[in-house]
Amino acid sequence: MEPKTRRIELGDVVFEADQLARQLRTDQQDDWFPDPLSFNDMVSGDSLATKFADNLSKHQGRYAPTNRNLFNVPKANLTLRYALETGLTDRALYHGLTLFLMRFYDPLIPWNVFNHRVELKDTKNGSPFKPAIPSWKDFIGSARSALPLDGVLLSTDISNYYEHIDISQLRTTLLDLLPQVEATAVEKAQIRARIDLLLTNLSSWAYTDKRGLPQNRDASSFLANLYMQPVDKLMREKGYADTYFRYMDDIKIVCVDRFHARRALKDLILALRELHLSVNSKKTEICDGAVAKGHDGVLSEGPEVVQYLDVMWRTKAREPILRSIPQLKQLTLDLIDREEADSREFRFCINRLVKLALCQDLHVPAEFFVELTAAMIKGLITSPAATDKLTEYLAAVSTTDDDLERVAQYLRERDKAIYGWQNYRLWMLLGYKGHRSNELMDCARAIIEGTDDNSTRAGASVYAGSTGTHEDRVVIAERFGTLSSFLGQRSALVAVHELPFEATIREHIGPHVRDDLKGVYRELRRSCGTYYNSPKRIPLTDLVHMDRGYD
Repeated sequence: MEPKTRRIELGDVVFEADQLARQLRTDQQDDWFPDPLSFNDMVSGDSLATKFADNLSKHQGRYAPTNRNLFNVPKANLTLRYALETGLTDRALYHGLTLFLMRFYDPLIPWNVFNHRVELKDTKNGSPFKPAIPSWKDFIGSARSALPLDGVLLSTDISNYYEHIDISQLRTTLLDLLPQVEATAVEKAQIRARIDLLLTNLSSWAYTDKRGLPQNRDASSFLANLYMQPVDKLMREKGYADTYFRYMDDIKIVCVDRFHARRALKDLILALRELHLSVNSKKTEICDGAVAKGHDGVLSEGPEVVQYLDVMWRTKAREPILRSIPQLKQLTLDLIDREEADSREFRFCINRLVKLALCQDLHVPAEFFVELTAAMIKGLITSPAATDKLTEYLAAVSTTDDDLERVAQYLRERDKAIYGWQNYRLWMLLGYKGHRSNELMDCARAIIEGTDDNSTRAGASVYAGSTGTHEDRVVIAERFGTLSSFLGQRSALVAVHELPFEATIREHIGPHVRDDLKGVYRELRRSCGTYYNSPKRIPLTDLVHMDRGYD
């Protein structure tokens, strides 16, 4: 019989803790601030259910969310997007509520909306959605098929899509769609209960209490799709039922001529305005059918070499994949040389290079990666927005002390390494690789002794805890009271978990630890000395299944 604590009950809303844990493991695969231990200590066994029970007990049967913390992530053009980080129980609740709604609301999304559509059968990568890359190709392919060479294509996207999603309007849309949902009376009551709980708590997790979904979350992607339902519906009613195609904030409309395209753009702008959204004028263009379908057009599926490589890899056979490797390497080097490390093509390449390094059946020699590794380190400086993929690569391949020292030298230059998101990942990389120098340790100590509760300090804390001395861990513990964010406190707890439970922990951590992190130190002690998860080795047959998407 399953332990009672595995069942999470929030009034009329009930979850299975194991299901929430599986969803969290899937969703964090592309986290902006990946946990060094993948939260294994917090989602295994009864840990997650216990956290919910403690929250309800403290607040007299009502779940009380914590407020999100705002961080920033650089974009390809060096502007910034926001990152909203919450506690793990908040995140689990967000996903659990939305996951329940998905199976009822997905059938209401029209066929010509392609992103984040629910996959009812079990998928290899554990995602609740259909694979992203085939979905993107279906989006482009459908628009190409509908567009005659003598036709005209309107191509645009929505400006600051997630940031402007209005929470009250999202509630209205969900409730307005409820009569169309195919469900029993009991199920509709369950849906209403989850909508109420979701939207009540979402104001604590959003950009403001009125708008802005957390980005880079599966739940947000689906809710953003539903938010666009009034626009999708209006465009169908305006006569674009078979010529309007959407993938997230990317919209293509097939038109008869340029005047028709102008009217379509006007109709779209007015429909978006009702939802407090607008088109991105810099990414809006009207082009002839032949131009749109061209090699560099807005309906291109990517360079021919990428298409060739994709076909070779989808065979899942050793010989075709091995034949593709030289072209894969050259394409990657060319993209870095052209400073296009922020492109979809580059991420396509990196995903496959990482898999080559981790594949237990191919045994690609270390010498193959030497030139690539030097180029990747250069890319950290020229393309900070690609840091997530660059560090993923560097963690997977063999690196030399000289390679890592080049990374460390950049990280130590505080006037150049200005992006906390990038710094967090670089500190994690150097800690995982065990790279240590006096200069780097001095830099980490200076950051830890400051008062900022940011992602740079979070990364430096884990680094100092894993590679520093007993005294370094004591300092992290003594400075714990200056931290309040989930990321900051979680990182510090990982950093100090080897300290014995004595006065330092009791006096400096106990009084300040967040409710949603209580008990974490004790769980971390069970695997004492482990600071990072190693990338998993993968079999040849899983090389394609691991794709989450181009981006």
